[in-house]
Amino acid sequence: MEEKARLYSLSFSEVETLIKVFMGVVAELGKSLAEAGQAKISKEVASLIYRFQEMYGAISMRNKGPTVGCKLCKVPCRYQYEVGVLLRDELLEGDFDASLSHSEPVKLWPGLARVSLEASESLCGNLNSASRRDVAFCFAVQMAAHKGYPGSEQRKVAKNIMPALEDLILTTDEDRTQKEMSNGTKA
Repeated sequence: MEEKARLYSLSFSEVETLIKVFMGVVAELGKSLAEAGQAKISKEVASLIYRFQEMYGAISMRNKGPTVGCKLCKVPCRYQYEVGVLLRDELLEGDFDASLSHSEPVKLWPGLARVSLEASESLCGNLNSASRRDVAFCFAVQMAAHKGYPGSEQRKVAKNIMPALEDLILTTDEDRTQKEMSNGTKA
């Protein structure tokens, strides 16, 4: 938490407030789960979780990010810290480089989208499509900056990766839906 607080330039009071709210969530969740036969969380616990999510989102949101490509981001800096961890993954970096080796845009952007989405899913699993897309976008633009690409190339990545991600996620989600439906009909 301290490293993330430094990255986002959070004040001590913001961190303290987040910790207090989070600890309240944990305490109430623990009480709810400890009560015999209660499988669902209470409205109070749900309210605390929502409050924490809202506070955390508000203090970690920025108007602009650290890279040139961040200007096209829909949620600047929401995932900067988490995606930064992926930049140290040599396999992902190699896959990123390999995807950019294609000179034909018809192969380049879908390939980069695939690598970025894999990075996203390694971080957040199968969250909703918008979150997977946003994390994948963040990965692509941060990796381009991390690798020292000039600003014009970072903008090119940012501009072209989003449509490719949206196409890939749409296809992936449709494939999952069809697979679930076929599995459901066989059961």
